[in-house]
Amino acid sequence: MPRPDDLIGTWQLASFHDTDPTGAPTAGPLGAEPAGFLTYTASGHLSVAMMRTAPGEPAFMGYAGTWRVEDGVLRHHILVCSRTDWVGEEQVRIAELTDGLLTIRTTPDNGRIVQWRKAEAAQEKHAIRR
Repeated sequence: MPRPDDLIGTWQLASFHDTDPTGAPTAGPLGAEPAGFLTYTASGHLSVAMMRTAPGEPAFMGYAGTWRVEDGVLRHHILVCSRTDWVGEEQVRIAELTDGLLTIRTTPDNGRIVQWRKAEAAQEKHAIRR
């Protein structure tokens, strides 16, 4: 489990897939090449937004709330979410940070696997114009 200070910042989605009972990767809920960002703040807040990038039926998943590391696991307490049935839940995750790649799993061996890399600083050309 990474130290909490190692998680603080904004992360860009590297991959998001499920695994079958044998551990082999399968397509995740947002398709083969989703896009997204995850932000952990030092004050204990988090925000995640992910979307399908392939043409077809639109799909978006996002939530925000608070986070903490406790008992060797990462805990996300969800306050707002695109899935209203998740509001108020605490999602327990297993996290590993290796060579700059943050891997978050639903279970130690199988399940959903989301991988993130630290996002680079925003470029001037990508800044929001007011």
